[in-house]
Amino acid sequence: MTQLRSKTVDALKNRTVAMEGIHLRNLDITKIIARHEPELDLLQKGVALINSYFPPEEQVPPEAWEGAISAGRFGHPKNRYRFTLAMKGEEVVGVSSYFYLAEPSTLFVGFIRVADSLQKIGVGYQLFSEMLNFALDSATDAGTVLRSICGEVERPGSFTTNPADAKKRLTIFTRAGAGLLDHTTGFDYIQPISETEALPLDLILAPLEPKTHVTLEETATLVRSIFSAIYEHLPPSVFQASLDRVLRSIPASGIPLVTEF
Repeated sequence: MTQLRSKTVDALKNRTVAMEGIHLRNLDITKIIARHEPELDLLQKGVALINSYFPPEEQVPPEAWEGAISAGRFGHPKNRYRFTLAMKGEEVVGVSSYFYLAEPSTLFVGFIRVADSLQKIGVGYQLFSEMLNFALDSATDAGTVLRSICGEVERPGSFTTNPADAKKRLTIFTRAGAGLLDHTTGFDYIQPISETEALPLDLILAPLEPKTHVTLEETATLVRSIFSAIYEHLPPSVFQASLDRVLRSIPASGIPLVTEF
């Protein structure tokens, strides 16, 4: 299993996908912080593509993205963030937003979205390959190796805009070797919104070494790292109360990774 996973990583790292007229463009975070108009315009186009999947009440406005990126609060000093666009001419046809989180040495996949008209031709694969290369290089720069890939996923039957899509995404992840941190153990992972409101999510984890169980300490490290990178821009009371709620819910015996839901 370890050898298979290593070969999968090598294949993703080295393979290129030929897509005529489509190229990737990594946004320059320093230019966004400096409010460089062309870079902000590209960010807004990417955010618009992400938001096109969600109903209005779940959309995050471009200004909020700009503020979070400009604040530069990504947690650990060796954490890295990237926002990548797939471009066809001047048109944004794909987008991904992701972090390398140094403390557990994991690639956190925030968003990956491809225009409906260009799905199933390899755009998503190319975006993911770019993410993986970025995480592998970031781990090397941090003096370690990449240990896992993780992300937040909608819990089918909770708030999702499309339950069938949510289940499809989970199926794709689990077929690739990922597992859900089992929420039936009482693990209460959430996306914080306010002091009284939160959205239930699941955490998905794909270890690059075989693993069927995550310890309390490993889970707590992962949760703290994700929250520090993504949610620290929230009011301190909301951030701390939400983080404490999730940490308190981690079973002392740890959490199994499950592939059936």
